[in-house]
Amino acid sequence: MRTLLIACGNPLRGDDGAAHEVLRLIAPAPDRATLTVHQLTPELAQEMAGFDRVLFLDADVHCGRPVVEPVPAWTSRSPLTHAANPAEILALSSALFGFGGEAYVCRIPARDFAPREALGPDERRMIDEVAGELERFLACTVSSRPRAGSSAKQDDFPHPVKADVGVGCGPGGPPYSPARATADKSNKD
Repeated sequence: MRTLLIACGNPLRGDDGAAHEVLRLIAPAPDRATLTVHQLTPELAQEMAGFDRVLFLDADVHCGRPVVEPVPAWTSRSPLTHAANPAEILALSSALFGFGGEAYVCRIPARDFAPREALGPDERRMIDEVAGELERFLACTVSSRPRAGSSAKQDDFPHPVKADVGVGCGPGGPPYSPARATADKSNKD
């Protein structure tokens, strides 16, 4: 499954650079491409078109824990700005370039967007955890996942990125859990 990972944020604004750091820690693979951007712009719609799956990574001051969730269907226009959100980029890519793959957003909790190049210590610890869990998420290729922009409600398929809960591999299967993976491996041995 060809996957495009798009890290959005400004590494000169403290925790806003978290997505860039997570992306840096994810291992390269022949079926993956990566982009780092300061903001989402309409030009990304064409980039998405050649992929089966797109994952937007972004720091989010409003989330309390890391989560991967499907990009919801686009419902309204944003005011005229130079930035867009994942749903708008997805809608453009679908309408103009025929993108019909999976699209997800990984929200990384962030607190401090002050002008500085370093991440806070809490953010640094979280980045390592999120990168590891995203590796496992990217390894999942479940066809029962909802299609990007589907009418499924966003809350129907949240996938927490936490070591004790894990990243889900789709609504039909159990969420990924490091403890379950260890138990499954022991049972196979």
